[in-house]
Formats: sequence, structure tokens, C-alpha cells
Amino acid sequence: MTPTPLYGRRESRGAQLWAEQSVAPYDGRTYYGRPAIKPSHYKWLISCYLFVGGIAGASQIIAAIADLFGGKGDRGVVRGGRYVALLGALLSPVFLITDLHTPKRFYNMLRIFRPTSPMSIGSWTLAGFGALSGVAALGQAIEDLTGGGGAGRWLARLAGLPGAAWK
Repeated sequence: MTPTPLYGRRESRGAQLWAEQSVAPYDGRTYYGRPAIKPSHYKWLISCYLFVGGIAGASQIIAAIADLFGGKGDRGVVRGGRYVALLGALLSPVFLITDLHTPKRFYNMLRIFRPTSPMSIGSWTLAGFGALSGVAALGQAIEDLTGGGGAGRWLARLAGLPGAAWK
């Protein structure tokens, strides 16, 4: 047996065998006949819940930033953001409770805080954000009805900042 030179060698025998083997293309089946990724059991209600909740949270954040750093010309953005956040905070539980099929399940998720459960965390987030958005929208309504700042703007800002951070 003659030793093979270290330099100038093109391919090893293993690479030649690998190239000679024909590999069948993947046909989508696994060893056990099950798909590699399980299909999601969430339907359109959870998708709407997440979308509406995202719009509500973003609206509250934009309203809080415009309230803190904006001028008089940005009051319409603040007003709209707070009302959209309230609307989203009212619609999101409807989608979530409808998907749970029983209103008692939502109550049971609020009864015990379980940090390992995404649904428990979502329920608590939704409850806190909804309460803070409601208070911020109430303050905004008081400001709109009285025609100026004062207690309404103070109340809206006091609840709007934590509401933006909560979501």
C-alpha cells in the first residue's frame, strides 16, 4: 500500500461515495408519519384579539408620547389615541372570551396569576390595560367636555402613562 500525498489530492473516498449516492427529495412525511410542525389550534378570534390589542396598545403609546412631547396641534392625536385604546380594550376581551367558549374561563384566569401560562398573563395584561385605558379615556372625555386642561388632562395623563407601559 502506497501512501497518498497530502497535497494535490482532489477528493477523498468518502466524498466520492457521497456524490455517488442518490438522495431522495423530501416528500413532507416524517419517520412517524406525522407533520414536522403541528398546525395551530388558534382560529380567527385569537388573531383578531391580538390585532385589536396591538392597535390599542400602539394607540395608547402614541397618545402618551404626543401628550408628553407634543404641542397644542397634537391634541387631536392624543384624543384619538386614547379613544382608540379604550375601544380596543373593550373589543379584545370579547374576542378572547368568545374563543374560550365560556366566560367563566376568563374569570378563572384572573382568579390566579400563573406566570407559566400565556393565557393567564394575557388576561391580566388585558384587565390592567383596559382599566388604565378606561380611566385615561374618562379623563380625556372630561377634558373635551370642559374645554380645556385641568383635572381631566391630569387624570388622563396619570392613567395614560402607566397604560402605555402596561401594554
